[in-house]
Amino acid sequence: MRGFAPWLIAMSCGVLACDDGDGASASADATRCADAGSMPDRAVPDAAPVVDAAPPGPVDIDAGPDPTDVARRLAEHCEAHVGPARVEEVAPDLFVAIGYDLANTILLRTADGNVIVDAGMSPARARATRAALDEVAPGPVAAVIYTHSHVDHLGGASVWVDDGTPVFATEALLGNLVGQYGAFAQAESARGRLQFGQGVPEDLLPCSALGRRADVDAARNSGARLPTETFTGHRALDFGGVAVELFEAPGETEDQLFVWIPHLDALLPGDNYYAAFPNLYTLRGTTPRPVDGWLRSLDAMRRLDPAVLAPSHTAPLLGRPAIREALTGYRDGIQWVRDAVVRGANAGLPLDAIVARAALPAHLAAEPALAELYGQVDWSARALYGNHLGWFDGREATLYPPRHVIAREIALMGGA
Repeated sequence: MRGFAPWLIAMSCGVLACDDGDGASASADATRCADAGSMPDRAVPDAAPVVDAAPPGPVDIDAGPDPTDVARRLAEHCEAHVGPARVEEVAPDLFVAIGYDLANTILLRTADGNVIVDAGMSPARARATRAALDEVAPGPVAAVIYTHSHVDHLGGASVWVDDGTPVFATEALLGNLVGQYGAFAQAESARGRLQFGQGVPEDLLPCSALGRRADVDAARNSGARLPTETFTGHRALDFGGVAVELFEAPGETEDQLFVWIPHLDALLPGDNYYAAFPNLYTLRGTTPRPVDGWLRSLDAMRRLDPAVLAPSHTAPLLGRPAIREALTGYRDGIQWVRDAVVRGANAGLPLDAIVARAALPAHLAAEPALAELYGQVDWSARALYGNHLGWFDGREATLYPPRHVIAREIALMGGA
């Protein structure tokens, strides 16, 4: 099987709509789907808007978070949600390798062989991951499943895939992969190196909030393999009598899927959930993330009411109550930001005011899974605005800034 061309593998790792069960989506306000009980109901009762934008007032623009505090919070977050490299058996015959790479690799043991979900970022990293999993679940590989097209999930596939090994993905994966790493590959690669701290010694930055610090240089030697089996919507599989269901679920990417293992009530959400505020926009640069689709996908996952949640980044969660709370809080956080941007834009507010009012309320900001250590709310709000309305914020001065204003600003900055 042919690998992806090297130029594809640069660097990756970003109106309320809800599903009434018949595949249709509805939009307008956060009052839809309340009859089905699918709306979050911890802080906001069903049939009430999820978002109540902050009242008008001055916009506080500061210089950003204190770097020392961010470093402390990141270290604490990594200890709690990533931890040392290890393999956890989260359910009978279901193993998660955590901390060996930026993304987790998940193994389901069946009578037909091992099913691998996400293959790592590079052969160099994947070899260590496979060695750890072979210790607890040795055996042949029956199939590989890519949850989506980011290189940290498929770049190590050559370690797992032999000739004839089926590789499953959504039909959209290949086109999105090429689109991500096309004409702007060089720019995205350079920005990705900065985003993930390439060049900073790993002992100073061992964790990227989602997993082990990415090795961008190793990823250039890609072992990615093309999907052999693709689908849209839903695909039911059987491995030695073990049912595995794949669901197309746009979110972090348009080609995302999640995996459902019915007999274990185990959900593998890919990158549609991890313990950090999501990258609704990624600093390395990418096409817009399908935020409305992400909300629908989270609702679909919530309706399954899983007992095991094994994401492709950060540690697994066990127990229905904890998982319900985590998925609901995640969904609420994304929708809060999305709705605040929509309301502010429709009210004609300046972009900076919209961004300020998108800040999470206290009950959401306190959620560990919404810690702003990967994605960030203000960046996400700006991206949502730009995705729908472009760079122009509706102010004439943005188009043609008055020269005297520019001169005054230069003078204030100490210029001549």
